[in-house]
Amino acid sequence: MDQTHGLRDFYLGYWNAEIAHVLWVAGAGEATTVSNWEPSRREIEIRDVHTLPAFRARGIFTSVARHVLRELRTRGIEVAYAHVNVDNQTSLRGFKALGFVPVERLFIWRVLGVDWIRSQSLAPVPFAA
Repeated sequence: MDQTHGLRDFYLGYWNAEIAHVLWVAGAGEATTVSNWEPSRREIEIRDVHTLPAFRARGIFTSVARHVLRELRTRGIEVAYAHVNVDNQTSLRGFKALGFVPVERLFIWRVLGVDWIRSQSLAPVPFAA
């Protein structure tokens, strides 16, 4: 379990038996990157995605994310969201390459404990039945 946000589901990507990548999933009732937004029971947010610098540009994110999306479909998830910092062009390109499309742009800053983050919300074409 993630000790900071209390998330339960995460996926690891490996390169030659070394952990190279982590991707967290937030579902209903769990902390998301956007204050006051909670996914329904058939939605999730892919969040806190990170590939260690030594392993970037090797397709690890794409491989892990495709696996995650396939598994989520089998669990009854219909829509997956990602909220990506608009300055993180690498992540935006990666999610778009997976079929995610921009659905809204958020500009949020943290003031007195409230999150205010500048990000782009992305959602894939809804999962096929």
